[in-house]
Amino acid sequence: MSVRSRFGSLVVVCGLLGTLGCGNTNRAQSTQTVTGLVTFKGQALPDGEIVFVGEDGKASDPAKVHDGRYETVLTPGNKRVRIRAARVKEGGARDAMGAAVAEDYLPAAYNTETTLRAEVVSGGPNVFNFTLEEK
Repeated sequence: MSVRSRFGSLVVVCGLLGTLGCGNTNRAQSTQTVTGLVTFKGQALPDGEIVFVGEDGKASDPAKVHDGRYETVLTPGNKRVRIRAARVKEGGARDAMGAAVAEDYLPAAYNTETTLRAEVVSGGPNVFNFTLEEK
């Protein structure tokens, strides 16, 4: 193979790699930072997780809630919001070895049967605070 032929092949390969490398930039540009505060019965939720589910049914990765605050990155659109938190209840469930098992304590209206919604918009602000009460 001649030097000219090798150089030509190198240019073609570099061009293709450059094009492929740019393929995911639109997704990265379309994501938005989403933050907020979660309270339960008037107090910041100590620990938990929050998940945003798009209209297409795809769920985000769970974002940690710590001292009531959370931050995540999402694509714009209408979302259903699921919030979970668990703690060991005195006299609660035990596993096969007798160890205490953490149990969800937030009402189903905030997770499995969620009524919570958020609309993530391009260019924000995307701050969603959720005030949860015992139902």
